Amino acid sequence: MSEQEIKVPDLGGADEVEVIEITVSAGDSVEAEDPILTVESDKASVELPSPGAGKITKITVKVGDKVKEGDVVGMMEASADGGGSDDSKKEPEGKAEEKSEAKEQEKSEESKPAPKKASG
Repeated sequence: MSEQEIKVPDLGGADEVEVIEITVSAGDSVEAEDPILTVESDKASVELPSPGAGKITKITVKVGDKVKEGDVVGMMEASADGGGSDDSKKEPEGKAEEKSEAKEQEKSEESKPAPKKASG
């Protein structure tokens, strides 16, 4: 397992944002895209996602701290199955389920007979 930095991603033009909530603690296990913390700019609050699956080893910020793009807000130990294996290319389960339900719905609509025109 390798330790990696958790950095603030592109903030969509905001120079600096305030940490308003920390949703994980050292020792917590997270999946890719799980929220790590919430930041707030003048315009909106945004959850910062985990860069991958693993275990949080350290959070380096606290509520009220100001952070900007590229700042390190914590450290995590990447899980063995999240470090570049095929699992990292898969979609989160929720999205995959939504797509399969949509495909099933399309198929069921396609298999219905076309409405018959009234003769006359």
